[in-house]
Amino acid sequence: MEETPPSNERATAASRRLPQTSFYSIEYPGYVSETPEALAGALKTLGGQTALDKVFKQPRARILDLKLRPDDLFAHPIPGEAVNSLKILAKVTRRKRRKLNPESSSNEPAPTQPGSAAMSEQPEDTSMEISPDQQRLMESSANENSNPNPWEEEPVYTTELLGTIPRTVRFRAMADFQYTPDLSDPIVKLRQSMDALDMSTVEAIKSFVFPVEQEDYALPLDVPLTPEAMSDPTVPKTRSNLRIPHFPVFSRATIPLQYNYKPNAFSTVQTIQDPETGEEKQRLINKTRFKGFGTLAIDFHDPGEVPSGPNDHMSSLIPTVSADLLRRVREQFEIRPIWARVALLNQFSLTDRREIFHSKMIIPLVSYAFNDGPFRDMYIRFGYDPRKDVDARFYQRVTFRYTMPNYQRRRPVIENRNPADIPKPHMFETSHIFDGKTAQNEVGPGFQLCDIHDPLLESLINDASDLRTECHERDGWYSAAAFDRIKAVTRRKLFGLIEENRIISDSEVADIMEKKATIPKAAGGKKEPRIVAPDKDVKKRKRNRAKGAGPWEEETATRLKAALRRKKQAGEDEGESNADADEEDPSDADSDYRP
Repeated sequence: MEETPPSNERATAASRRLPQTSFYSIEYPGYVSETPEALAGALKTLGGQTALDKVFKQPRARILDLKLRPDDLFAHPIPGEAVNSLKILAKVTRRKRRKLNPESSSNEPAPTQPGSAAMSEQPEDTSMEISPDQQRLMESSANENSNPNPWEEEPVYTTELLGTIPRTVRFRAMADFQYTPDLSDPIVKLRQSMDALDMSTVEAIKSFVFPVEQEDYALPLDVPLTPEAMSDPTVPKTRSNLRIPHFPVFSRATIPLQYNYKPNAFSTVQTIQDPETGEEKQRLINKTRFKGFGTLAIDFHDPGEVPSGPNDHMSSLIPTVSADLLRRVREQFEIRPIWARVALLNQFSLTDRREIFHSKMIIPLVSYAFNDGPFRDMYIRFGYDPRKDVDARFYQRVTFRYTMPNYQRRRPVIENRNPADIPKPHMFETSHIFDGKTAQNEVGPGFQLCDIHDPLLESLINDASDLRTECHERDGWYSAAAFDRIKAVTRRKLFGLIEENRIISDSEVADIMEKKATIPKAAGGKKEPRIVAPDKDVKKRKRNRAKGAGPWEEETATRLKAALRRKKQAGEDEGESNADADEEDPSDADSDYRP
């Protein structure tokens, strides 16, 4: 008989209509049996049928609380979230049929386990030797191929579609910390009576009194401990009596965080020795950490000598920078030992400035800086200490705070610039120089005194009659009055160019030159005489609502009284003018008019 070759075509499943019945699903985080009592208990922990109807039938209701202790008012619920789902509810039925035993006359079903006489016969003993491994292999093969019950057929499974599940409640959040207070506490009893909302609630509220604090925060245990537990230091010997009020929420984190703490793969263990005790310690060192290329910085009051050169790490990077550019930067520091950043970059072309800015290593290889003092944030040549050289006063800097108006800050995205105004790569800028006639755009960095070329200011800067014997942290080598005068004149001339767009003459700053140094009243004679700039006096005369302003009620009353006074005065003046109108000449009616 010839066998029919198997067909490659797959059988097409029959199409079925999806029922329109909707069901709702709850992924209950617990075991629930099919008994009515178990289902009623699970429904009670979810808040009853009312809570289920609310979360399933109202689109905005998405939270369903699960209280595993529904009768406990102080139990924190587990929040569940109702989400939209695309599920199909299917009913699977398993049917199991059994054949009747043909050897039985009473049509009894066949036994479920092999126990008949025919099956109980033992196989004949053979003389062939079998190894233990072969014996286990044969037994497992016989168990797989044998049917435990030859009179039982294979079960039949049927599937029936019941409907769709458009909404499901899932409990994916972590349970909050649970805290059970002392049920005998008066506050706990009051809370329980308020939840009942009956006549006992009114009586409980009327008779409630806060208990007197006895500071008995630790009480003995209700159950005595065994001798073994008394000797165990980990077993608590008392119970807490802190009477902590119940918090509605202990933790706001509902999703567990996977921190995945791992050590740095590039860290190595290194043994170091404490210089004081000599004790050896081990620490983790990251050999691949970024080592910055910042300029060496010291404080103004640091004792000892200033840095004479870069550190070993920076010195090892000298071959990686441009040798020609590094040589030219060193030449600039030989000409002038102290440079402001803007002034130094203006000594180079546009291409060189870009390379110095992006290199980050050229300037730290030739200079250091101060964190504070009169030479703060300026580059100083290695080995040069401006605190010991009185000629370093010419390299001090005056700075100003200037807020540019909003209309000047706005710049178009595309500017129609003349090609002749675009700086060429070989051109040098003079934005660090102040001559009293040209307004500079960069006011924030200030100006070094040696870069100020105004004749009046140069005479004040070169005046050596009012200098200090030691360098001061605020005013450098100049006295307080001399430095204040230089800064006030520079400010008047600079802001005249910026705000008034005109050159301030020397006669317009005569009031600053003639102003004598005075000691501030708040100083009580302990501070040095200073020059107070006239600009600051003008600011004091202006009304400042943030400082010195009275209460708004008093200001409102004052304005109201002034308005009434003006109105009354205007009425009296109008009456007098009407009475005298006949006596005055009409031609002179406008002679005394005031706008």
